[in-house]
Amino acid sequence: MQSITIDRNKRLKEEPHTGHNRWHPDIAPLIEVEPGEEVVLETRDASDCQIKPGMTVVDLTNLDAKVAHPLTGPVYIKGARPGDLLEIEYLDILPQPCGWTRNRPGAGFLRDLFTEPYLAHWDIQDGWATSPQIPGVRIPNGSFMGTAGIAPSRAQIEAWSRREAALVARGGTHLNGRDAAFGVTLGKMSVARRVEGSLHIDWDQQTRTFGELLGVYVATVFPWR
Repeated sequence: MQSITIDRNKRLKEEPHTGHNRWHPDIAPLIEVEPGEEVVLETRDASDCQIKPGMTVVDLTNLDAKVAHPLTGPVYIKGARPGDLLEIEYLDILPQPCGWTRNRPGAGFLRDLFTEPYLAHWDIQDGWATSPQIPGVRIPNGSFMGTAGIAPSRAQIEAWSRREAALVARGGTHLNGRDAAFGVTLGKMSVARRVEGSLHIDWDQQTRTFGELLGVYVATVFPWR
């Protein structure tokens, strides 16, 4: 079975051969697969593995704030043509034994109610996540992928550049919900392939909650198949 593996002690910029951080048709695929073929991809979290166990809120001020969605891929799908639909089924998602949740003041829909920075570390085992920073609470495993997508065509990039402000106002193309979980097929709701081979890209920001209302979530890293 083909796979893309990463070193979780290194950031994406230290392993550029494992992924990327933007959507573009000129990014070369890392592997090529047949339709129906199973692959294993290891992923980084939304902080690009900067947030480590034992860190505190004070440490967050030293993070590289320019990091956004480190992505694993692309994966070239043989036979894919523009206009086709891409169907992806998550057969399994395996979280790492630790994760984190942070509140960033000014972010999320409830920014007026949660005004202080906060960081919680989670231990993940036996299907549950628990945190010493939030005693008495445990969260059931609801692992799902944070971001997924396919390479746009050059014509689309030109169009997006012209209407970038409008796209931002509409919230962009961020996939973040529990429906992108293991055992789930992304197909009938999928977007059309836009370039040959689809260049299916990519997963980051691995989360384990049931949504992202406040802009916070339990983030961890894991391989998926």
